[in-house]
This record gives sequence, structure tokens and C-alpha cells, in this order.
Amino acid sequence: MKKYIGNISIIFDCEQLISDIANVEVDAQHGHMILPTDNPFYQEYVRQTTALELAGYDEHVVEYRHYQAGEHFSYDYAEQFAKFVGANPLMCWVSEIYPGKCTPWHWDINPWEQEQLKLGNIVRYFMFLSKPAPGHVFVTEDDCYYNELQGSIYQYEHIHSWHAGTNVGLIPKYLMTFTGYKTE
Repeated sequence: MKKYIGNISIIFDCEQLISDIANVEVDAQHGHMILPTDNPFYQEYVRQTTALELAGYDEHVVEYRHYQAGEHFSYDYAEQFAKFVGANPLMCWVSEIYPGKCTPWHWDINPWEQEQLKLGNIVRYFMFLSKPAPGHVFVTEDDCYYNELQGSIYQYEHIHSWHAGTNVGLIPKYLMTFTGYKTE
């Protein structure tokens, strides 16, 4: 169920953030980060990875890049986002998907979730960092997002909400993900 939070673009410079990461080199990712067998989410990692392999996904189709706040771009962006949604930041990244690539159906496995839960209620949001462009699609659970305004923020129904993204357009697609916690 879509939960629109608002549009941050009046106080958050989406185009500047895209420009800030334009010359940053990060490795392409082709699936979940590999988890050690003693991680509480190891079996879920294996289940999701196996499901994608059985469906025929491979590294030629599944490809994205993650830019981390504080490492690849200023942490100030994460703090602005946190203030807007009223949460304390835990993780914040920008996903870039090139034309012809996708991130198939999954939920984000957070290997640090058990420790983070001790801080408060974990919440997760996503923001359309790119301007609307033909072929940029994002899906959560039963909702599809297309031609969303730049700076529009939605909250995931649950931190384990299933989602996927694809770019069947002609230019890169950017989406920001923010995970934080609330103590109320």
C-alpha cells in the first residue's frame, strides 16, 4: 500500500546529488551481498539468490551500483532526509540502474538489523532522485511507480517489503533508499 510522505525537492538538491556521484567509481553489484553462514539472514539470502537463479536472472541483467552516504557523497544528504521524515539515520544510499538492467524481486537483507532494532523502530523510505523519464519503473509489493516527481518520498510498508526496479529507458535511473529508526 503506497504511503506518500511528501516531496523534499524544495530543500534537497536532487540534481546536485546526482552530479556529486557522477564521477565516483563504484563496482557494479549483481545481487545481495554475500552473508556468512552464521548471519541470522543467511537462509533468506540463499532462498532469494536461488529463486533468482532458477528464474533465469544472471549478472548480465541484474546490475546496479550503490553509492553510500558519507563514503561516496556527503552525509548531509542523509541528515536532510532524516529530518524530513523524522527518523534517526542508520543507512542511506543511492541506487543507479543503467538502461537495460534491473534489480529483480527481493527484499533488502540487512545483516545489522538485529543490532539496529535495539535502537528503536526501524523504518525505511525511498525517494525518486531522478526526474521522471520513460522506462524508469519501481515496484513495491502490489504498487507500481512510474513517472514519479523528482524528490517524492514514500515509506515502505515494512522493512522487509518486497520490491524491484528496472530501467527500460535510455538514461540512468537513480533512487535513494533511507533506513532509520524512531524511538517513539
